[in-house]
Amino acid sequence: MIARPAPEIWEAALGQLQLEVSKPNFSTWLSKTVGMECRDHHFVVGVPNTFIAEYLEKNQRSLIEKALTGILRDDVKVEFRVSASTEKPGAARTNLPLFNPRYTFDTFVVGNSNNLAYAAAAKVVENPGLAFNPLFLYSAAGLGKTHLLHAIGNRAALNHMAVLYVSAEQYTNELVTAIREKSTDEFRKKFRNVDMLLVDDVQFFAGKEQIEENFFYTFNELHSSNRQIVVAGDQAPQKCQGRWRKVRAPRGMMLANGQARDWRRSRDGKSNREETALQAQARRVRVKRWGKSPPGLR
Repeated sequence: MIARPAPEIWEAALGQLQLEVSKPNFSTWLSKTVGMECRDHHFVVGVPNTFIAEYLEKNQRSLIEKALTGILRDDVKVEFRVSASTEKPGAARTNLPLFNPRYTFDTFVVGNSNNLAYAAAAKVVENPGLAFNPLFLYSAAGLGKTHLLHAIGNRAALNHMAVLYVSAEQYTNELVTAIREKSTDEFRKKFRNVDMLLVDDVQFFAGKEQIEENFFYTFNELHSSNRQIVVAGDQAPQKCQGRWRKVRAPRGMMLANGQARDWRRSRDGKSNREETALQAQARRVRVKRWGKSPPGLR
């Protein structure tokens, strides 16, 4: 076995792995890893958190061992070990547990119907606050809105952003509690001192005027400071009740309109055909992007 420092060996392995996996896959699962130890046919890879360790163990072990074996010219077994030294202090450790580790960009199956929604979500992570801000995802239930929100959150957390995911119902409950307990300052700090806010099921705000008004104060404060907002609902903004009805997409609007996702990935990672004709006709995924503050919300 070639005697070289573990970090140097791992950097060489990463260079090879970067050619073997997709760019999003590499960025999500490998870019924050480090070589920690190499001894007696045993190589330790440092990872930022447990769910990355579990993913690599399950999905990339053989590929990584093959790369390391080629570099070291000897058989090697790899171990994935969580290490704080791979991670900057701050948002990632705090936020990652908020997101389902199975809901990533890699596990979202892209087809002709949802490729613009997928691309817009990915762009939000690449250029938060600049690309599509705010980003509004809407479709019928069960078509992947929540998956994309979690995918955005997982990737943003890995990039050490302060990102917060909340359902509209949870936002409502926390606001009611804050008012009752006279802790609205803490509430504002929680939702307004973030780099990215992800809100699911915004149709829940309908008919709750005070809650909706508070949310749009939060919305405007984040938007005015170029912090990313992504919201998801089951209807287009103009079809929603309350303030959402006043939202009209100005110049620069992007619309992704489709029907059914072509494939759904099963639990074992394989793709199976999912759609019946009736299901396919029922499915819609749309994305809207506002270039400036939506009218009525300024």
